[in-house]
Amino acid sequence: MPALMRIGNWGLNQLVLMLFKVKIKDTQCGFRAFNAKVYPKIRWQTDDYSMESEMIAKAGKHKINYAEIPIETIYQDNYKGTTILDGMKIGLNMLFWRFRQ
Repeated sequence: MPALMRIGNWGLNQLVLMLFKVKIKDTQCGFRAFNAKVYPKIRWQTDDYSMESEMIAKAGKHKINYAEIPIETIYQDNYKGTTILDGMKIGLNMLFWRFRQ
């Protein structure tokens, strides 16, 4: 993982821990599995890179049990994923979900 992405992930992971008491090593990993019974509680509204964080925020707010299964992260040389602005937007969304919803 590129250094800037690693720093951004660390920051978002810390924010999730602080705001929602959920400890996850990679909050931005989009690989998820969940029981159909919890879907109504974690159903997300966003349609951008904030989706993963919204699910985690809702899981934390509803005190839903979770498990983390490590997967290998692979970045191609021409990676064009999230940017610094995307990371800032995700952080602002998390503050909104914590204090507004």
